[in-house]
Amino acid sequence: MKNNLVYIWLGILSLAILGVFLKMNQNSIGDSTTSRSSAPAENIISDGVNYKIAFVNTDSLVSKYEYHKGLREKLETKFRSMERELERRSKVFQENYQILEQEAARLSDAELQMAQAELMQKQQELIAYRDQQAESLSSEEAELTKLLLQDLDSVLVNIQAEQNLDFIFSMNAASFLLKANNAYDITPSIVNRLNAAHEKRKAKQ
Repeated sequence: MKNNLVYIWLGILSLAILGVFLKMNQNSIGDSTTSRSSAPAENIISDGVNYKIAFVNTDSLVSKYEYHKGLREKLETKFRSMERELERRSKVFQENYQILEQEAARLSDAELQMAQAELMQKQQELIAYRDQQAESLSSEEAELTKLLLQDLDSVLVNIQAEQNLDFIFSMNAASFLLKANNAYDITPSIVNRLNAAHEKRKAKQ
């Protein structure tokens, strides 16, 4: 057993959960545009056909929709708790490794093999814990995204009908829509409706 191997392995342990956390943070970048109107611009003409379009800044949406913000904060709190527990377990494993390394010279071959087997078992348990928690976090993140999309769709259906929109695009830091006229931004209107619906649900509880 080499010291550098255990440190490398302990570093790898954190990657799965850290990857999920980084993915979570991508959805909380914040507002990437300036102030906007809540009404889409006039019709545009392409190949002789009139189209009415709008876009939603999803970075701004997730940062201002109160219900989603509350759920995300709970999820991030859970992540930090998982991260602390993983660090604690990793520290215990590292301490056990160092103890075995110090006592190895005094142990018989049978005792050394037994101690190594126990250490390997603890390593497997730590890996299993990491994978289980990362999977749980990823599942909750997917459910959070699903809830947001359901709420968003219910509002978009009404706005599309009210404003007779032909296309509603999504704009965020990772989208193909890199720039857009702010007059086409309907994000404020959507956020207001989502938050109003959330307040009604809270009032009924």
